[in-house]
Amino acid sequence: MPGAPWEQPGWEQHARAWIADQLERYGLRCDGEIEPVHRLPWSRVLRVPSGRGDLYFKASPPVFGHEPALTRTLGQLFRDRVPEVLAADPELGWLLMKDAGMTLRSAASGDEWLRCMDTVFARMAVLQMGCVDHSPSLLALGVPDRRLAGLPEHFARLLDEQEHTLTPAPDALTPGEIREGRRLLGSFADLCSDLASRGVPETLHHDDFHDANVFVDVRLQRPRVADWAESAVTHPFCTLTVGLRSAAHNAGLLEDSPRLGRLVDAYLEPWSAHGTLPELREALNLALRVGRIVRALTWAHLTASLRPAEQRQESAAQGWIRMYLDAERHLQA
Repeated sequence: MPGAPWEQPGWEQHARAWIADQLERYGLRCDGEIEPVHRLPWSRVLRVPSGRGDLYFKASPPVFGHEPALTRTLGQLFRDRVPEVLAADPELGWLLMKDAGMTLRSAASGDEWLRCMDTVFARMAVLQMGCVDHSPSLLALGVPDRRLAGLPEHFARLLDEQEHTLTPAPDALTPGEIREGRRLLGSFADLCSDLASRGVPETLHHDDFHDANVFVDVRLQRPRVADWAESAVTHPFCTLTVGLRSAAHNAGLLEDSPRLGRLVDAYLEPWSAHGTLPELREALNLALRVGRIVRALTWAHLTASLRPAEQRQESAAQGWIRMYLDAERHLQA
């Protein structure tokens, strides 16, 4: 990643000094060795042991520079639904958070996991509804603007970038696929307009909503959703593009499984002021199609910030575009 903060000389010492300053503000001290938890091309996470339990430091790169301020704002609005933030420095891209518990992925499985996910999906919907009136301020924090009216232009630009990229991934789109994407731009614009007409307001969207980003206590209660780096303001139902795909995979369910349908209904029921359940399901089906392009945009935004060698290895954006093309081709068959 060109200019990744943690690759700069003295970054680690600076981060540790900042952590120490924040601990001092709360009358805490480091009670052991600070250890890395994640070392990814797009983030660094450190575990910070303190006398009152573990804390977690996260550093985000400029491409996800909105994450610290967004996470802090969500903590102020919904303190029981996201990790508790002790300190945030948006300019540096740094967060210091309290331990939110175990990931749901590691804490539960089977029916127990599904019951907890029912709660998680419903709580996500309520959080998103609570953010509707805050969308302008979230955009002002730098949260990406993926609102439906602008998505066709974003998609067209993305196809141009895929055609002219200097570091194509091994699974790059073929010229034929790029032509097909351009041919579908008109129908994609119609799809976005149709979804916008369904009456569900645009709001905060979590583009990496799955059980490894959900944290629970030992009783599998008080679920909190973390990792808001991959977020945007768009149609909220796009959040289930990853959410349902991950849930189906982890629970071993088919897309038409009644149990997966119950999970969908748990998410949709809080939106009942905006339509009947059948109407909301129709809107969701549209949003899942749009959501593939939203997801591709997120990955393309991230990939553009990676080193050339890492860009060549990363094909997630192309994969999501290809899924969109395949699904639309199937619908038209």
